[in-house]
Amino acid sequence: MRLVASESGSAALCNGRRGVWSAGAAWLMSAGFIWAGVVAGSALALAGAIVATTHFCLGSWMYQMFWGRRVPKGRRLTSA
Repeated sequence: MRLVASESGSAALCNGRRGVWSAGAAWLMSAGFIWAGVVAGSALALAGAIVATTHFCLGSWMYQMFWGRRVPKGRRLTSA
């Protein structure tokens, strides 16, 4: 599935953010900060569950709010 509007850059940014978040959780655990790693990993799992069930990506929403990237009026995000 790919996004067909101007949101594709936002979606790619979210994928990179999730990768960094996952690596950060793994590093926390390997560095001995077990509970911090568990909290970070659990938060990542919760964010993934929200995206999977509601199709709402908090990271993409924050990107749009901070940088003002919006879908032009009359265009909708669709899956292709």
